[in-house]
Amino acid sequence: MKAKHIKALIGGICASSLLFSSALAAGDGDYYTPDGVNLGGFTMYPSLELKVGTDDNVFAQPTGEVSDTFFALDPQLVLASNWSRHELNLSVQNNNVWHSEQDSEDHSDWVFGAEGILDVSSSTSIHGRAVYSMLTEARGDASALGTAAEPTDYDRFDGYVELRHRFNQLGVAIGGGLSTYDYDDVRSIGGGTIDNDNRDRDVTLARAELNYGVSPDTRVFLRGTLNDRQYDMQPPAVALNRDSDGYELVGGLSFDVTQLIEGEIFAGYLEQDYVALADIDGLSYGANFDWFVTQLTTVSVNVGRAVEETNQAAASGYLSSTAGADVRHELMRNVILTGGLSFTNNDYEGSIREEDIWNASVGGEYMI
Repeated sequence: MKAKHIKALIGGICASSLLFSSALAAGDGDYYTPDGVNLGGFTMYPSLELKVGTDDNVFAQPTGEVSDTFFALDPQLVLASNWSRHELNLSVQNNNVWHSEQDSEDHSDWVFGAEGILDVSSSTSIHGRAVYSMLTEARGDASALGTAAEPTDYDRFDGYVELRHRFNQLGVAIGGGLSTYDYDDVRSIGGGTIDNDNRDRDVTLARAELNYGVSPDTRVFLRGTLNDRQYDMQPPAVALNRDSDGYELVGGLSFDVTQLIEGEIFAGYLEQDYVALADIDGLSYGANFDWFVTQLTTVSVNVGRAVEETNQAAASGYLSSTAGADVRHELMRNVILTGGLSFTNNDYEGSIREEDIWNASVGGEYMI
């Protein structure tokens, strides 16, 4: 039985470029688009978000729901280069959440990121990014431990490097990356500690893409990805070997239609082969695009499918299929109304478990 879970954002206040920018001081330009603070070769963009909301099922339980009000404080700092060639962006973000009554659910997350572009020539460039995150696993997450007395903390690192080259209308991209997951131990409801070392893992991937411009605003592409998932703990320290490798091959197109709609759509096939558990395969698909309905209203659509890891006994993993849409409407230049609806189906291989998850959100932003 899946828990019903409704989290509503009651309100939020956003302050961008907290230090006065020259454009704002001069009294011209869009007051609500941050101009940043010039630091020579970089521009600094500080921001702060204050939020308050309500959650009708804080522990994401199928019965005995507990509701609570939560408050969030999210500061962020971005340093963006303003060079004529090459590019480097650095960022740090902190997310703090407090609850009125259920303080066991309070948490503070950090994300440190760096991304850049090295322009080797007019047709060749090297793109890279590295992100280190200290995160908290959501109570409603598919792999969250139901016996944990508090949410599980974990560290994650993501790094990726890609070489891109263009031969007139034909583009080629080759890249590789690494993701690592390190889960902390957590207190158990019945007393004692839950050891999460069996969830620690490394994921490596290699990716290649060919794309061709059929028009100035439309490109078709063929993209292949290989992955290898290795767990730190192996039998006999754990009962099951959860290592696996897999691939995904998709074709699609990216588009930017007369400033009305932009994004990409693709479809193909995926497969994940496990050392000691049931394999997973099936149709792969995805769509990510923004539709600018009017100058004040934007609709964002996200559809995708991926093989995800699980800690459930006997299940190798699960095929997660998601579809969702978000709407942003400018009621005023500094008052933004938001809403969203998404659906996720998680189908566990080697287990009878299957879950349907609906998420709905509504909120508003007031920009100082």
